[in-house]
This record gives sequence, structure tokens and C-alpha cells, in this order.
Amino acid sequence: MSENRTFTIDGETIEYELVRRKMKSIRLRIIGNGTLAVSCPMRTPIYEVERAIVKNRDWIRSTTLRALEQNPKSQKREYYTGEKFLFLGVERTLLTAQNSRESVQLREDYIFLNARSLDDLDRKKKLLDKWYIQQTQQIFSQRFYAQIEKFKSLFPYDYKLKIRSMTARWGSCMINRNTVVLNSKLIYADESLIDYVILHELTHFKYKNHDKDFYALLTYLCPDWKARKKMLSNKYIYYER
Repeated sequence: MSENRTFTIDGETIEYELVRRKMKSIRLRIIGNGTLAVSCPMRTPIYEVERAIVKNRDWIRSTTLRALEQNPKSQKREYYTGEKFLFLGVERTLLTAQNSRESVQLREDYIFLNARSLDDLDRKKKLLDKWYIQQTQQIFSQRFYAQIEKFKSLFPYDYKLKIRSMTARWGSCMINRNTVVLNSKLIYADESLIDYVILHELTHFKYKNHDKDFYALLTYLCPDWKARKKMLSNKYIYYER
């Protein structure tokens, strides 16, 4: 008999399905719909099960992403009027129109997509993807340099920004190169969450490790960072457009 359980670690809520069996060790699996399934010996304490989950978080995230991508029942985009697309933390409604002058524009909670042919799904996808990339580069750059300007006494150097698609973390930094790397999927999250990741990575230029000094500075830069971190959930990192 299975048991559905949840627990929270570092602000992230993890759901899993637990089954106790006659076996010798804990086993983790990602089943077709992206669910984390855990099998364990009959008398295994819950803390040992959840310790095993935490230890394998990176594997769980990457494997879940692959499972969702390969699941034949997953939603297939058709890029028609009425479909919803996440952008800066809000689900926007797509409005499509046939037009010889192709374009994509955001107006309030609507994304207007003009394409030469509404039957050409690949072309509509390319137009929308190109727009997302342009918005990501523009918005991330604005947020990044705004934070540096705000705290320029702490970060006086020539810092650079890179954007990449990552499956297991929101950002990283290359200290020797004065470079911050942001996950392109942050474009699906609210701007305040983008700012939190930027400030987290900038703090690493002062303190490499996550020690008390690191968190003291992060709290100065972003007093509500714990709440923002909690808001960064799997719905963003596993979201596909």
C-alpha cells in the first residue's frame, strides 16, 4: 500500500509516493507522470527516507524533467488563441492572428502573435521562442545592472552576466571572471524572484561559502530572501513552452 507524503527542505516542498516492501535498501524512481516513487524496507524511519531524497535532489530534478519531456500524455503546444504561457510569474493568454508582418507583443496579460500562417506550428513556436529569448536578455540585463547600481559600494567591479538553460539550479557565479550565470527559465518567475537570485549570486563575490557571513550580507541586500526563495518552485524550473 502506497502513502503520499511531503516535506520541505531549503524552502522547497518535495512530494513523493512511499511504498514499504521486503527489501534491503531504499530505492528512488521517477515514474512516467513525473512522480517521485520511493520504496524502502518495512521498518525504515521517515527521516532516513527523506535524507536519501535530499542526497539525490539533483538526480531527481534532472530525471523528472526528462520524464515530463518524454511523457506522451504531456501537453503538446499548438500555439492557438487561448493557450496560456507563463511570463514573469503570470499566465498570459495567447492571441494569434494571420498577418504578413510577423511579430510578438505583450500587452497587459495577453501575448499577441502575428504569423503568416496559423497552421504552421513550427513557425509560431519559433516566433514565440525568439520573443522569449529577447525578453530574457533584456529583462535579466536590466535587473542585473540595477542591483549592481543599487549596491555599487559593495560591488564596484565590472561584473558580467551570462544566461543559460539549467535543470537543477537557478544561478551560479564564476568568481574569477566576475560573472553571474542565470537560468533562462527565471523568465517564467516574478521579477522579485529574479532579483533574489541575482543578489544571492552577487553575495558569493564577498563570501564563497554559505556561512553565517554570507547569509548576513544576503539579508542586508534582500531582507525577505527566505520568502522569495520559497516562492521559487518546480513549476518554474520544469515549465516548458
